[in-house]
Amino acid sequence: MSLLTIWLSWKQKIIKLLQVLLPKTWVKKGSSVVKRSKIVTLHEERYGERPLSEKLKFSKTAIHQAVARFKTFGNFQDFSRAGRPKATSQRNDHMIKKMVVH
Repeated sequence: MSLLTIWLSWKQKIIKLLQVLLPKTWVKKGSSVVKRSKIVTLHEERYGERPLSEKLKFSKTAIHQAVARFKTFGNFQDFSRAGRPKATSQRNDHMIKKMVVH
């Protein structure tokens, strides 16, 4: 087995490890602020939850939760989530990135 094939196999393993460990920040759960503001605005114009769900193509639960959130907190913003704790330290992240790049 040549040194190059060993290096390539390790590089593939490291890339798979990074895909598992690094958070997927591009995935965002929940409805957006704009959608929630539309829901609340139309609800304040005397639309019921069921007609709103049919008009905006959301579930009745999503409509109810958006209105309840606005009544409770007075805004449409997303709350920060705790998420999964990191499995590696900053130093380990840096070392892994250096190994992949070089």
